[in-house]
Amino acid sequence: MTLLKRVRLALVTVGVTLIACACLAGCGGPVAATYDGGTVTEDTVTSTIENMRTYYELEDDAAWAEFVKGREYDTGENGTMQTAVEKAAAQTAAAAGEGNEDQTEGTVEEMREYVIEQIIRSQLIEKEIKDRKITIEEEEIDAYVEQQRAYVESRLMEGVFESVLQRQGYRNLDEYREEIREQLKQLKLQNEVSTITTEDGQEISGKTAWSTWFDELYESVHPKINPAPQPLPYAIVEVAQESDTGDTSQDE
Repeated sequence: MTLLKRVRLALVTVGVTLIACACLAGCGGPVAATYDGGTVTEDTVTSTIENMRTYYELEDDAAWAEFVKGREYDTGENGTMQTAVEKAAAQTAAAAGEGNEDQTEGTVEEMREYVIEQIIRSQLIEKEIKDRKITIEEEEIDAYVEQQRAYVESRLMEGVFESVLQRQGYRNLDEYREEIREQLKQLKLQNEVSTITTEDGQEISGKTAWSTWFDELYESVHPKINPAPQPLPYAIVEVAQESDTGDTSQDE
């Protein structure tokens, strides 16, 4: 992983921005999920997952199949897809006798459900930002971009920032700035709900407050995920090799 990709991944601090989901709104096809105020189509899910493959450089089918299987899922009601770091931590905990017995090897159906939930959460965040009229000044973006430029070029060489951006899939600096704008909006929203009071009068703050507020927001729209259609276009079918027994050659 390059320096900039580390920076880019680090931006997703609120856990809802999907990887280059260019089809977030307006895609057609069967409905994958519904919630109060919106829907998610299968085309949107497929587009998002295919963009994930591109982002993580997993165009090779075998690599993609391994990526999917390498994710572990908590099968409880608060299921999440683990990253490689989280998986390693879980394996360490399991070795120490602290593991979660409900965790299983990942499947494309589970990944689909995870992506659908993240799409809904992303759309809810976009609406919340709009309703709260959260904006970002150009000066804020300038400061962040220059901070990242200094970080990257201090570890590589001066003047390479734009070329590194292009290698990471950005068409130009303006596209990168727009992504930063959206991420900073989300951070401002996160700061606005950094302290909340629960129904029993308890005040909580920090990441716990954000997680609680966000989960309540998600549950309040009553999401319903429909069964996965078959076959899923992003599923890798492992074809068994033909048996060596029997002669399949033809005599001339």
